Amino acid sequence: MKAREWSIQTAASVVISIELEFIGLHVSMGTMKFTGKKVPGDGRGKGLGFPTLNLSVEEKERPEEGIYAVKVSFDGRDFKGAMHVGPRPTFEGTSATVEIHVLDFNEEVAEGTLVEFEVVKKLREVLKFDSVEELVKQIQLDVEQAKDIMSAL
Repeated sequence: MKAREWSIQTAASVVISIELEFIGLHVSMGTMKFTGKKVPGDGRGKGLGFPTLNLSVEEKERPEEGIYAVKVSFDGRDFKGAMHVGPRPTFEGTSATVEIHVLDFNEEVAEGTLVEFEVVKKLREVLKFDSVEELVKQIQLDVEQAKDIMSAL
């Protein structure tokens, strides 16, 4: 017998696909799309060599904390990226953020620009590092992993 697929759309623009097979139950996360506006950041990502789009996204409408490979769209163009959602524990006293490092992109994006992003895969949890150097090494690994994942799409 054939599998059946259902999609559920929530107010937060999250789509969850569930496939049911008669031989077993297979549940997979489908497309998780979110929207935010570009806001000014503190420039820390740029200073570390990984400029980011800092986004204003309501807490109840954002993915859970973590590092993700994402598809990104703004100004009528599509990109791929690596995203951080949550606190920045390596830097004491900083607030939680949603920020995306757009892969192979080095242009300014105007404040207020509407940015849509789609979670492709969670790479890891948010971690505290003992030094900025350790953080930069991990970001390099995250970006490489995101590139590998996104190149397969």
